[in-house]
Formats: sequence, structure tokens, C-alpha cells
Amino acid sequence: DPDRVDGAQPTILPPESPAKAGELVKKGDELFKQGMKGGLNSDSTKNPEGWIAENKKALKFLTEALEKCYYPAQEVFEKAKKPVPRTLMTRFRHCQMAKVACRKRDVGSR
Repeated sequence: DPDRVDGAQPTILPPESPAKAGELVKKGDELFKQGMKGGLNSDSTKNPEGWIAENKKALKFLTEALEKCYYPAQEVFEKAKKPVPRTLMTRFRHCQMAKVACRKRDVGSR
């Protein structure tokens, strides 16, 4: 499956999760997957000509996933007085770590 990205499987939320959180997480998962694809394509040894553009794309998708989806989804849980699921917190951390790696690569290329 060419669309498969290891580590970017959908985030599973509990069945009683607020619908809005589910929508945000689903959108975030798609952005995360695109960011991870860009991250994989930003290996300078495998993509010497296009790795910088791929890294910038990855950084954009990962930032959007964090700021527009995963963080707001956590706020939905908090406003509903429900605990933020561990699966969402784990994906949030993975997304942050991938973003940091892309940022370091970006700074290192200057």
C-alpha cells in the first residue's frame, strides 16, 4: 500500500468521546500522516535534490496537526470535563517529536 506510513495509524478514542474531538483527531491524523510522509522523504541521502522542500512540507503539516487539531481536541475533552485519552496524548507527543526533528533538520540546512 503506497499510502501506508508506519507509525501513522489512526488514533483510537474511547467510544464516549465528544464528537467534535473525534472530528478534530481524524483531521489531525490525516495531517500527521502527510507530515510523516514528508519527513520520510526529507532524507538527504535518499532525496538529495528535494529533501529541503519535503522537510518544509512536513513541518507545515505537523504544525497544523498540532495547532489546529490535536491541541483543540484536548481542549474539547477538558471543556466536557472528561479526561484526555492517553491515545491522544501519545499522538500529540509523537507529532511534537516529529516536528522537532524536522525543525532541527531545517535549521541544520542553513
